[in-house]
Amino acid sequence: MKGIKRFLSLASVAVFVLLSLSSCADGEDTNQKAESVTEEETTEEISAVIADGILFVGTNMTAAPFTYGDENNYPAGFDISMINLIAMRLGVDAVIELADKNNPVSSMGKYIEVVISALPVDASNKSVDFSKPYYISKQAVLVAAGNDDITSAKSLDNKNVGVRPGGALTLKEQKINAKAKEYGDCSAAVKDLTDGKLDAVIVDKAIAAALIKENGKKIKTADGVKLADVGYGIALPKGDAALARAINKTIDEVIADEQGGAYNSIKKQFLS
Repeated sequence: MKGIKRFLSLASVAVFVLLSLSSCADGEDTNQKAESVTEEETTEEISAVIADGILFVGTNMTAAPFTYGDENNYPAGFDISMINLIAMRLGVDAVIELADKNNPVSSMGKYIEVVISALPVDASNKSVDFSKPYYISKQAVLVAAGNDDITSAKSLDNKNVGVRPGGALTLKEQKINAKAKEYGDCSAAVKDLTDGKLDAVIVDKAIAAALIKENGKKIKTADGVKLADVGYGIALPKGDAALARAINKTIDEVIADEQGGAYNSIKKQFLS
C-alpha cells in the first residue's frame, strides 16, 4: 500500500465536469468507442506506478501561478490542474503531496512518484526522466529596482543569478556564463535579490508578474533581455518507459484539445 492520500484535488472534479459536458456535446457512443480499441492498445504495458489507479504527485507550491497554495493552503495553479487533467485521461486519481521546497525532484521515492512544479525539461538528468513539455515558457529577468546594468543576455555573464530547478543547465545551453543558483522557492530567490545576494532572477513571465505584484516597487523586469523559451515537463521515475509513454501520449492528446478545450481553459484561467 502506498500511503495516506493527502490532497485529492478539487480541480480534478472541475475538470471531470468539464470533460463530461464536452463528451455529451460530442454525442459519441462510449460503448462504440470501447469496441474500437485495438488489440495492441489493450495489451500495452501498464506502468506499476499507475496500475493501482493512484498517481502520487509532488509539488513545492512555491511558483504561482503554476503551483501555489490557495486561501486554504490547498494545492492550486496551472500545474495542479494540468496533472489532474492528465491523470483523468489516464484513468487514475492524482494525489498531491508536498515536495521539498528547494529541490522537489529529490522528494521522489517512497510516496511521491512524479513531480510537477514548473520544472524545465532536463534530458541529461541522471536520477529522473522527464516527460515531453506540457507548456513552453517565456522567460523574464528580474532585477532590483534601480539596477540598469543588465540589458542583454550577455550582460548576465559572471553575475549571480537565481534560477528555477534545472535552470542552470538552460543558461549553459544558451552560452550564458552566469553564476547560477537554483531555487525551488521563487519568493526566497527574490528575497536574496532584494538583499543584494543576487544580481538577477530568471523565472517564467507569469511567475515574474506575480512576484512583482507581491514585492511592490522593490523589483522590476530587465527590459531588452531575450532568453530562449523553456519547456516545462513532469519528472518521472528513471527508466519507467511505460509510464513515460503513457504520460507523453496523454500530453499530446490534451494539447491537441481532444476534450473540448480543457487545456486552453486552464491556460486562460491561470496564465492569462
